[in-house]
Amino acid sequence: MDLVLHLHNISIFEAVHGTAPDIAGKLMANPTSLLLSGLMMLRHLGFVHHAATIENALRYTLEQGSHTADFGDRSVPALNTNEFADAIIANLGKNPEYSKPRVAVDGVKLFVKPTAPASQKIMESNLDTRREIKGVDVFIDASIGGNEIASVVQPLLQADQKLITISNRGTMVWPSGSVFTECVDNYCLRIEGNFNSPQSIYSLLGKISEHYFIASHEVLCIYGDRVGYSLAQGQ
Repeated sequence: MDLVLHLHNISIFEAVHGTAPDIAGKLMANPTSLLLSGLMMLRHLGFVHHAATIENALRYTLEQGSHTADFGDRSVPALNTNEFADAIIANLGKNPEYSKPRVAVDGVKLFVKPTAPASQKIMESNLDTRREIKGVDVFIDASIGGNEIASVVQPLLQADQKLITISNRGTMVWPSGSVFTECVDNYCLRIEGNFNSPQSIYSLLGKISEHYFIASHEVLCIYGDRVGYSLAQGQ
């Protein structure tokens, strides 16, 4: 997969796939996705004729049956990475025979490097949207089961606050769950209820931290009528 990401002053062109360290140095990688990302960059920079020439050579090469080991007709010997690239280079100036050739669009201006901004740009969210705190996800380190954690945490809550779920690696282990779930020593506690300010959350975190190490926490908010967090398993 090839990807292009345009920001205000930055464009990123990337072949999106794994690094495949198991085949590093073996000349087995398929360079097609990287090449297509490069063509996006050339077009962004205004080199549309160069991009069209290279793309047509690539497509002609593929139509002739040239391929790397990860695809293509298995009855045709696969090329390694360098051989496949050399085949494309040898076909520069040729057009595909079984599909419409890429034609460059004239009039595209060459890229002009923008002036560097004087300061970092701050992109603000809609400050007019009402934000309501609905709860908090608390991630703790503990080498005990969910039932024992719940027995410790529940007495720390206010009357209008409730421990909803305890999960481990995304799987609910309290108030229900399977005894066959293999847990690690990090849990997520979802607590919902009346939190009228961030300070009320910090107060609760202080109480929980007297019993468990808090690795992190995530404030759960509703923005206007939109829920800003994912529902926990079972909700």
